[in-house]
Amino acid sequence: EMDLKNGNNMSKRIITLLSGLILVLILFSFTVYRVNSNSMSPTLLSGEYIICSRGWLSNLSKKLDRIIINRIVVFENPLRGSAFDHGLLVKRCVAVSGDIIQSNLDEVFVNRDQIISLTDGLIDVLLYIKPVNIDSVDLSEMKISSCNRVKDLLLIRCICTDSTVKKFRESYSSFLKIEIVEPYLGNLKVLGSWKRIRDMELAIPYSGMEVDVNHEFVEYYSDLANHFENQQIMIENGVLYCCNSPINSFDFKKNYCFLLGDNHEKSIDSRCFGPIPMDLLKSILIFENLQK
Repeated sequence: EMDLKNGNNMSKRIITLLSGLILVLILFSFTVYRVNSNSMSPTLLSGEYIICSRGWLSNLSKKLDRIIINRIVVFENPLRGSAFDHGLLVKRCVAVSGDIIQSNLDEVFVNRDQIISLTDGLIDVLLYIKPVNIDSVDLSEMKISSCNRVKDLLLIRCICTDSTVKKFRESYSSFLKIEIVEPYLGNLKVLGSWKRIRDMELAIPYSGMEVDVNHEFVEYYSDLANHFENQQIMIENGVLYCCNSPINSFDFKKNYCFLLGDNHEKSIDSRCFGPIPMDLLKSILIFENLQK
């Protein structure tokens, strides 16, 4: 009976020890965040709580970057110090180092596969025109949502196709101004021009990737080099300098990823600030849609 009692006590101690170890593992492996916007709706709604990995789990994921494709991640805001400094952000990873991105007015492609269509091929635009010229404009191809008088101009908001926008700019440029509405941008000053990659394909940077110094580098990669690689890129008399030395190419030292909000029309993401370094990732979503 004494041996049996001692055995039961030992079993209880082992169970208590294991329970404690499991609790410590959970505390150091997972963290809870509260979602504060609808940029990831309908997947995540404002006010919901999510459980994400942290510590060794997140570090492993950053080293094996392919496993975070199509996963929701929490990351440090790459626009620190700007008007859009809202702390941590949550988005979906759609591409990683070496993947090819192409974007236009209403679509995003990864490795030539379409992953989102923002407005089913349609664009939200604003037309600025003087009332005296309104009869000269054929609005039959546009779906008008509102029309307001602003000083001496008519402000017309409508939906149309990309081809209609091009035709209007060619036909009515002398008296009509067209502005494309991008609610996910607002008045934000972005890094580079990754929101407009037309008729070209860009690689997501990776450690060791060499980029020739040309117009493409200046337009799309120089901000990343300045902002994330701690390099001083500048142009003087048509020559590109890195840390005061002229260069013909630039080698990236970090791996990057491309992030999008599920609510494509109301998300500030990599279309605005471009790819971000993997070392800005804090955690990966494990459980979602917890009760408020």
